[in-house]
Amino acid sequence: MEPVLQTIIVITVIAACAVYAIRLALRSVTGRKTGCGCAECPALKDKPRASSPAISAADASAEPKPASGHDGP
Repeated sequence: MEPVLQTIIVITVIAACAVYAIRLALRSVTGRKTGCGCAECPALKDKPRASSPAISAADASAEPKPASGHDGP
């Protein structure tokens, strides 16, 4: 392979890696789509929280399981 072509390929790969690293750094600093998942995350400050029910109807009607771990007396 020609040395000039190899140099162009290497420079292109390094530039792509640099652009990706800068993009990740900027997204981390700005707090957008960080994926941390916590309620106090800066990425979630503008989004409303989705409320989830504490217990579903199927769970409420189910009989409680014995605490001892067996079904019989």
